[in-house]
Amino acid sequence: MNHRGYSLFEVMVALVLLGAAAVTLPPLLAGAARGRKAAEERQIALAETANVLERVARRPWSQVMPDALKTETISPAAQERLQSARLEIDVTVEPAEPASKRIGVALFWKDRTGRELTPARLTTWIYQPKEPK
Repeated sequence: MNHRGYSLFEVMVALVLLGAAAVTLPPLLAGAARGRKAAEERQIALAETANVLERVARRPWSQVMPDALKTETISPAAQERLQSARLEIDVTVEPAEPASKRIGVALFWKDRTGRELTPARLTTWIYQPKEPK
């Protein structure tokens, strides 16, 4: 028998497969888009945290105090991208020699549903410069 074309059964199977793909692909693509956006926000948060930490660590020893650091902020572009962004800077004077200060910077923000995400945190130590003899 010589068939030229598709049977009704073959067309129905193709339509069912196409329908299944049409139903499952949009949620998968939406999930991938949410994941990409979350990764971009995290990358922005880590970059901003690193920028703040670098600015603080470059300050003179006497200016690295909690009260003096209250003016530090993240960039306007990051504030726009990170919902409810909040910056926390912690300075701890380490008692051991050589004299040092532990600087911790944490950036908190919320996702589109208002849930607070895991903050971006970075820490460094600075050492008191030795006085020339």
